Amino acid sequence: MAGNKMRVAAVLFTALLSGCAMVKMKNVAPERYFEQRRGDILSTGDLSPATRQEMGLLSLDAKSCVSAPEPCSGTLIGSEEIKTGDSLAASAELWVAYAAELSRTSPDSDRTMDAWLKAARYSYAYFLVFQQGASRLAPRDRDTQIRDYYNYSVENVTASLFRRYRQGDHANLTSESLPTPAGWRVKLDMSGLRENGEVPIPKELLAASSIGFGGIRNAYRRDGFGAEMVAALPAGASGSQTPPPSGFPLAGGYSAMPTPNVTCLLDFEGNTVQEVLASRSATLRAFDPLLESTAAIKGENVPLAANFTAGYGVWLARSNFATEAIRTLLDMDKSLDKPHLYMLQPFDPNRRVVLMLHGLASSPEAWVNTANDVLGDDELRARYQVWLMYYPTNLPLPYNHQAIRQTVLETLRAMDPAGTAQASHEMVLVGHSMGGLLARLMVSSSNGSRLLDQTLQELKGNEVNAVRQELSPLLVFDPMPQVRRVIFIATPHLGTPSAEGVLAAIVSRLSSIPQGLSTRYSASAAVMAAVSGRLPLSIDNLKESDAFVKDVAKLPISPDVVLHSIIAVKNPTDLANATDGFVPYRSAHLAGAASEKVILSGHSVQQTPEAVLELRRILRIDAGLETPQSNSGRLD
Repeated sequence: MAGNKMRVAAVLFTALLSGCAMVKMKNVAPERYFEQRRGDILSTGDLSPATRQEMGLLSLDAKSCVSAPEPCSGTLIGSEEIKTGDSLAASAELWVAYAAELSRTSPDSDRTMDAWLKAARYSYAYFLVFQQGASRLAPRDRDTQIRDYYNYSVENVTASLFRRYRQGDHANLTSESLPTPAGWRVKLDMSGLRENGEVPIPKELLAASSIGFGGIRNAYRRDGFGAEMVAALPAGASGSQTPPPSGFPLAGGYSAMPTPNVTCLLDFEGNTVQEVLASRSATLRAFDPLLESTAAIKGENVPLAANFTAGYGVWLARSNFATEAIRTLLDMDKSLDKPHLYMLQPFDPNRRVVLMLHGLASSPEAWVNTANDVLGDDELRARYQVWLMYYPTNLPLPYNHQAIRQTVLETLRAMDPAGTAQASHEMVLVGHSMGGLLARLMVSSSNGSRLLDQTLQELKGNEVNAVRQELSPLLVFDPMPQVRRVIFIATPHLGTPSAEGVLAAIVSRLSSIPQGLSTRYSASAAVMAAVSGRLPLSIDNLKESDAFVKDVAKLPISPDVVLHSIIAVKNPTDLANATDGFVPYRSAHLAGAASEKVILSGHSVQQTPEAVLELRRILRIDAGLETPQSNSGRLD
């Protein structure tokens, strides 16, 4: 008995002695999974486990190092116990932590920018010098972290440089004189933004990651190296055209979107780790992510990061289109009186054009999600460029048709004088509501002067010749050979009863025609005054009883053009009597269309995901990426 007690006591004694060294298991919460692998100063606000481990090996205090990273990074780099790559990574994170803390109170001070430059420099040394394999994007979590440090540091340096430029006296800013902290020299190289021509220095470079948008459904990005920025160009730098040449008397202007997306890289001097870390000279290089997907740095092709949505969002947010659209409809003398064509990117001769035409009382904002989501498809973005036409929706359809047609032709002539570029051929028109009627006119034939004759058939005497002379340029036309496909969205081909209701009457009464237009068409105005007291407005042309819209419905459309319909209905059980609240199905239906997609929606159907997917499908067919399939009458 005594022996048993002694054995039990021995076992207990042994267990007690070894208890402090025993390993115990515990469950890890799912939310800790990412933190253990990718948790770092940018994701959790704390230094990563890898950096803490490397600092712990050298007995460095984390809190002290974050407050004063210079001596700690020196110790890390000089250590023989830690691999060079690990010491560079830890040093980069320390400087990011330090710079981020300084940015809370003084984001544009010399001290803060110096810290961001050093964070970028350590990250650059890690990836682009030591690793010498940035283009392969190794799947290690640590590599992704350091890429993030580099991108975020470059973003902060770039944004701060241009804020300092705007706030300071830098009227003579050149590529050699960016306002850097003392001891640093940063050159600006913007040659990657255009294939040809001089590029203006932006007045702002905004960090895409710092901008959020209400009203934009999706943000489209590409992972890679570089800071995703938006360049706000100086007024007039986006290539507007005024006045129109004499051969295009109705043409309006054109311009590229004034806030293009830009990807920036900071390239430090030096070819070894020691040379890079000693360098205080760098080149800030800007690229157009639509033109370039990689960039060469130190002999390596690195993938470029990209944001394809932010510039579009900034432009729309600053444009005030919503207010202007109403002013245009109701008060023409103080607003838009000619079309203006906006290109969502600088003209690319190798991408075909998708021209979008908005409807009544609307603006390019009608396409806010449509244009963004259509080009969210990588393959479509590589093949198409989007143009948005902004036009005075109050003016009669015959006038707007010719003004828009001439604006498009003049833009193509200015961008591609020889007319040989792919962009000058096989254009796709997308028209919503009244914009669809204008698109139809662009691909129709007036049958010589037949449309004009029908318009003038009730006139008699001397007034006929005067009115004929004024209206002939508006009512005699052929299909535009540049167009090969049209997508009609909620288009009232036969007019709409909504244009004859009480609201339409109020709009008609409040609207006016610019004095210049009345003077140009004085003979026609005099004839109309005897009938209705004024020249017709666009809303008059949308009436089911309007003679012009009836005649347009009978005009032959070019057989070389492929037609598609996207139709909205609120009551799908009875298509014959269905409507989207503004346009009846019977008016939006187009016999002979290659496809017809019916969507359960209101009139603004162009913004719905279903319409976007249909647009993508049609464009992919147009580009040869998909095989056509009949979907006539499909309802989603």
